[in-house]
Amino acid sequence: MFQYDSDDKYYLSQPREDERTIQTQTARFNVGYTPNSKNSFKLEGIWLFEGQDNYETIVSTTETSLHDFTSRNSRFSNEIRRFQTGELLFNYTRNFIQNRVLSIDANSAIEYNRENTDISTQSLSEENAEIGSPFLQKTHFYEDANLTNFSINYLHPIKESGLFETGYKTTLRFINDDYLRSNQQNGSFITDLSHTDIFKFNEQIHALYLQYTGWTGTQQEPKLKYHFGIRPEQVLNTGDNVQSSYNFSNNYFQLYPSASLIYYTPKRNSFKLAYSKRINRPSIGDYSPFIDITDSLNVWSGNPDIQPEISHSFELTQNQTFKKASLTTSLFYRLTSNSIFPYTTIDSSGVSTTRPENFGNSYTYGAEAFYL
Repeated sequence: MFQYDSDDKYYLSQPREDERTIQTQTARFNVGYTPNSKNSFKLEGIWLFEGQDNYETIVSTTETSLHDFTSRNSRFSNEIRRFQTGELLFNYTRNFIQNRVLSIDANSAIEYNRENTDISTQSLSEENAEIGSPFLQKTHFYEDANLTNFSINYLHPIKESGLFETGYKTTLRFINDDYLRSNQQNGSFITDLSHTDIFKFNEQIHALYLQYTGWTGTQQEPKLKYHFGIRPEQVLNTGDNVQSSYNFSNNYFQLYPSASLIYYTPKRNSFKLAYSKRINRPSIGDYSPFIDITDSLNVWSGNPDIQPEISHSFELTQNQTFKKASLTTSLFYRLTSNSIFPYTTIDSSGVSTTRPENFGNSYTYGAEAFYL
């Protein structure tokens, strides 16, 4: 990798070598019970174990703008990660007369993640001779999390010309992240308090949805098919650092409409016009304030102040069917507010820090074609 800073011109090259060993184990069970034609119950349990041993070496060399040698170091990290999750899923389905269906789903997952990393940084001469003793560091990232979902959905056919669907879903997330960094000084590891903390994140998402799908002709071979729906959603989340005073909270309500119209020709070719409003929420890693120093010259952190993206999507699609193939072409346009992109800053010592930021509006448009 090469990095160039136009304010204080220099070059940075960073060849790296990785050796990663991954092990995975999974166990699953399913139980189903159908007492009669109207009722059915399902219960499923899943356990997953994943282990990763990652050995990485990065050799960083800096040069002046004239490619004269400035400095070099070799940074070796030994990352040991052990991750376990257990999940329980439940489903109940009730069939009524006239093809009406009620379904209830619930699942809850508990995650246990432990990651320990030993880091050794050795200064090198231009001839790769070791200079002095290596600088040793230790980090750990421990995460305990719970994700629970509950939903209830109801489908009601309206004669032979449409389907009405409605439902409710709630999502609950509870996450506890423990991050510690320590540096060796005089033979002992001393905790770096400025990069050590516990981050607690709680989130609730409550959503309703209403949707209607209709058609002319028959449901199997409609002449015209249309759909419109709306999803009101309420989000509440909080994030707190235990040792520092920083915390945040978000409380926002949004309506997410969607609609589509499909026209079918007598030869079953189709034209579709669709619109939808969607949300892209930041991940937990995007919120986390902790700094990853595996590469000491190119560090990464989250941004507790990050906001979700909201996008409005429009699409026009045409499908043409031939005897032995089909052709699908589409035009799309997407307007996104609070667009999330990585943003990198470089300090006076040449260390770059990258974190996600909101950058106002972005526009995406284009055309696609598939021939199958």
